[in-house]
Amino acid sequence: MSIELLKASFRHGDDITLVVSSESFKVVHIASQNNLPTIWYETVKDAIITKKVSFRLVRSSSDIPDKSFHVGAAHCDYEEWGGEVVWHIYQLQE
Repeated sequence: MSIELLKASFRHGDDITLVVSSESFKVVHIASQNNLPTIWYETVKDAIITKKVSFRLVRSSSDIPDKSFHVGAAHCDYEEWGGEVVWHIYQLQE
């Protein structure tokens, strides 16, 4: 069983749904890359049994999604918005 490190970036505030191994999945880092909030995660490479894991991007001072937990935050600089914005990433639970 080989573990791989992958990443996914949020675009335009959409939720992200990842297809990962049902045996092994772990968020290892949250940061901004190319000014996009990004999740780095580990999962089993070419997993036979998978599950879906969803994340929501929430701006500071916004409502937290029900049935979720905080996995990290990313700082992005938006000149058109007047400077830095802190985005919080929540994993949604079904």
